[in-house]
Amino acid sequence: MLERMRLALEYYCSPIWIIDDDGSSDTIAVEDMDISDSLKKDIITWDNLYQATFDAEYPPDSGFSSKEADDLLKKSFRLEGKALFLRLKEELKGKYIFEYMA
Repeated sequence: MLERMRLALEYYCSPIWIIDDDGSSDTIAVEDMDISDSLKKDIITWDNLYQATFDAEYPPDSGFSSKEADDLLKKSFRLEGKALFLRLKEELKGKYIFEYMA
């Protein structure tokens, strides 16, 4: 049975997750993955932009600069994430069951 791989943004961790049959999960560093350098770079850039929205002084305020910007950028992030997900799925075809969480 194939393991599940998930692309999902979370603060302070890699956006690549491996989910075991029992539901436990762990992240994988993008740099350690067997994917093209261009895909690694693009996933890291996407994740770094998201990580920059974290407000360490008051985490509930994390996000983009305004409600309008937040809504627009969330939509943009979801679209970019979907494109990265499709590239990841293509490069690792047949090795995992893939999930994307927007």
